[in-house]
Amino acid sequence: MRKKTFIHWFILTTFILGNTSFGETLDSTNYKIKDATIGGNGITQSTTFALLSGLDPTSDSRLTSSSYRLNSGFPNGIIANVPKVTCFETTTTSGNTTCLNFPNTNGAQGECGYAGCYDKAKLEIDIQNNPLDTLFLVKVLNVSTSVTYYLQSNHTLSTTYDLSSFMDKCDIEGKDSANSSCNDSLDLRWNLGLQKFNIFGLTPNTQYSISIAAMNGDFSGTSFGPNVTATTAQSTLSLDLDIGPQSSPTIDTINPYTISLNNISASTATTAQNLIWIDMATNATNGINLYIKDQYNGLYSAARNVTIPSESENLATDPNGNGGFGVKIYNYSPSQSALGPLLKNAQYNTAGTDQIGAFTTSPTLLYYTENSTNNVGPIVNARGAIYLKARNAITTPTGNYIDNINFTLIANL
Repeated sequence: MRKKTFIHWFILTTFILGNTSFGETLDSTNYKIKDATIGGNGITQSTTFALLSGLDPTSDSRLTSSSYRLNSGFPNGIIANVPKVTCFETTTTSGNTTCLNFPNTNGAQGECGYAGCYDKAKLEIDIQNNPLDTLFLVKVLNVSTSVTYYLQSNHTLSTTYDLSSFMDKCDIEGKDSANSSCNDSLDLRWNLGLQKFNIFGLTPNTQYSISIAAMNGDFSGTSFGPNVTATTAQSTLSLDLDIGPQSSPTIDTINPYTISLNNISASTATTAQNLIWIDMATNATNGINLYIKDQYNGLYSAARNVTIPSESENLATDPNGNGGFGVKIYNYSPSQSALGPLLKNAQYNTAGTDQIGAFTTSPTLLYYTENSTNNVGPIVNARGAIYLKARNAITTPTGNYIDNINFTLIANL
């Protein structure tokens, strides 16, 4: 009988582990084994608390790029959704705002004045279906200096953050329509001021980029979401004069500005056919003052060396019998498109048809705004107008009379 012979070949593979600690990358000239790592930057501490915002045992640089990130396994099932920016605005109007909860309908200019916010901004968060108690960390980058800041609990900026920098939507925006304790003016956490603007301490005429991270419990912290940019306005004062009739409040004229009283009567007050229209705007927090003054304290004739005096009086009666020249505010309405309102100095905002306020060679307040309980300092598209009125005395010599009127707009600091 033939015997069968079996030859068994054994292939023995030996794995040799050298002196390599856990978590290192293993490589040789022929291969590389990439390890899984645990993120070490997920701990935020204060003197009394420690917050574990991120733990990623599956992180691998090969799974990320400038446009995507691929996560799998624990703990990605508990990571919050990455939030987005609903609006980050400094200079918007009603025509281009994307904010949902401005108290004023005129965008950022409706809250900060013309031409927008120069040291503050408005932020609203798209929470991306995260739970109501989700906390958010807001990162603000100064684009020109590349310095990164974080929004603090007092809504100023700092280059560092701690636990108090993580805030919910109500804390950041002053309103949260999904939160029963923060969606109504009767709620304790509802804050009208934060609905106007909620980032303070910005630099004028500077571009900022903003992004937001979310967290809803330990190890749930996200990366920062998409960036949105905005540029702060310059601090602004705007003054424009126009000459035109009462029937043309939108008239726009250029200098030189000349207005005529024609033939002044000694028996009744004479009113200039055209008004002086005055356009004003500012984003100054404490408002503006508009002053007027003249050169001669009245209408002056160089040929006669005589002045028709400027006086605060009723020209209809001319009680002292020497004539007069002065200003009466025309009660134009509306006098602004947002904020303010534009206030009038009672000296010129007179009741009688021919009752006037006097010019002097020193500046006298004509219009103003102020930051008080009844008035907001900034103002958008304010327009006022004044009449010029005069009356001769019986003894006033005939001739040509002139005056030069100056307007000065000053921001309240």
